Amino acid sequence: MKHLKRIMTIIVALTIVALMIPISAMAATDTVDFEDGNYDAFFLRMDSDSDNSILSVVELNGSKALKVDVQDANKTPKIQIQVSDLVNSKKLDQIETIELDLVIENPENSPVGENYGGIGNFGEGHYPNWSQGEDWSIIDSEKSISSVTKLSRTFSKASEKFRNNVKSSYVLMKWMGNTNDMYIDNVRFLDKDGNPIELKVAEAEAMANTADDSIDNANDNTADDSTDNANDNTAEELPETGNNILIIIFIAVAAVIILFCVIIFMKKSRLNKSNS
Repeated sequence: MKHLKRIMTIIVALTIVALMIPISAMAATDTVDFEDGNYDAFFLRMDSDSDNSILSVVELNGSKALKVDVQDANKTPKIQIQVSDLVNSKKLDQIETIELDLVIENPENSPVGENYGGIGNFGEGHYPNWSQGEDWSIIDSEKSISSVTKLSRTFSKASEKFRNNVKSSYVLMKWMGNTNDMYIDNVRFLDKDGNPIELKVAEAEAMANTADDSIDNANDNTADDSTDNANDNTAEELPETGNNILIIIFIAVAAVIILFCVIIFMKKSRLNKSNS
């Protein structure tokens, strides 16, 4: 009986490890790709000339991106990226470069035309505490939605670099002049050698968001019999479903092992009784 208890204890411990597999996979990342729908570290910076843009995560080119819905052509949309919420506070001083994908769309279905903007960094420990890189430009006189442009800006001077344990952020801006929308994706922070800095992940919050999404998707699937929606939902759930299948298989194997041990134990017990 003691041996059986030990075996069951080991199996329970292994099951707990299996349940932690999704957390481990989720934590190992260096790119903000918005696939989980979370953009808590991205918000509007509201100055006197700032546009009151609307932020949301949407589908774009087969993946998700942060949409900046610009409201006023005479205002500047400013998206503050709170780096200190995304990167371990002890690694902030390693960051020198921000890299991201940017797409511009004309909501009136006309060519996007000329679009200009800038990226600056902002840290409470800086003096001065604002630094701005060279302007970026996206120009297209034919398409209503631009191709993906990869922006990269480096801030390597002592007065520009972030400091550990200090609130730090980048600000992405599009200069006033039109109401073209922006799409932001694949945000990364690089060190002086161009290596990406690993992100910290609020595991509890991310798991809660995943659970909420699963409930919403389940309700949508029940209410909506559309084949297309069913296919989309299946595709979105694949990563989570894959983890669940591994866990189910693991538990099933553990159950078989337990059953096998019980059978052996019962046979040994009968054999001992017959010998006695």
